[in-house]
Amino acid sequence: MKTVITRRPETFELVVERGFAAPPERLWRAWTTPEVARWWGPHGWRAEVHEMDVRPGGRWRYSIVPDAGDEPPVRCTAVYRTLAAPAELAFDDGLADEDGDGIAPGTAVRVTVAIEPRDGGAHLAIITRYADAAHFATAGPSGMDTGLAEALDRLAAHLI
Repeated sequence: MKTVITRRPETFELVVERGFAAPPERLWRAWTTPEVARWWGPHGWRAEVHEMDVRPGGRWRYSIVPDAGDEPPVRCTAVYRTLAAPAELAFDDGLADEDGDGIAPGTAVRVTVAIEPRDGGAHLAIITRYADAAHFATAGPSGMDTGLAEALDRLAAHLI
């Protein structure tokens, strides 16, 4: 299935969408359990989950580690805001702060993952909202759009 990437500069949003043959409950589990480490991240990188406390106010601390080992891991922290199984979850996500417990200033984005039943499977939309136009302008150069699309490719393969 095809991944569709839409930029909404008026709302500072990057939207990445894709259909899956799996039911919504299966996608929910892939997002809300340590199983996320099997598919999260772009090609050539792997995820390591350090903490996953899936509840409003709970944290998901993880690293994205290069397979080749020639770049340092990218440490991230997410804080869950909304959980409505199996339809939607929202979290603030960004680079980990110096202590590795919070989100470093200026790096936070609000991510909403919307999952809806469709065509015997599910449609997934990842809406990443940036704080302002300057932060939104980094979405393309940082590879966020292609990285999310590659992660969804990995998720599709994982769900088979």
